[in-house]
Amino acid sequence: MGGDKIALRSLAELLLTLSESDTPLSAHFHLEVSAGQLTPGSVNLVLDHAEWNQ
Repeated sequence: MGGDKIALRSLAELLLTLSESDTPLSAHFHLEVSAGQLTPGSVNLVLDHAEWNQ
């Protein structure tokens, strides 16, 4: 996921999904450089719904 408009909207959609009350606590997303989801030189990222619900 680069810093372009499409990538930022994609990230926003993932965050909105995790913020919904009906999203299971087990829901999470892995964003990885090796999968082409992040630009080279980025750090892999895991967005985890359970971490938000404490």
